[in-house]
Amino acid sequence: MEEFYGPVAYGFIHVHHSKPLSEIGERYTVNPETDLMPVCPNCHAMLHRTQPPLTTEQLRELIQEAHR
Repeated sequence: MEEFYGPVAYGFIHVHHSKPLSEIGERYTVNPETDLMPVCPNCHAMLHRTQPPLTTEQLRELIQEAHR
């Protein structure tokens, strides 16, 4: 992001919950290593274009298919 937007974007990232927050009960403890995925804002938006949200692997496959 910084390469495209310059210094204003340094360190900027979105965090995607692999398990939707609406499905997490109060007693659920989020494990940052397994439950959170850093993604760019555009990818984050695309993950949420479907219901249920795409997995990061599904989105990766869609991107690869689109660029063949």
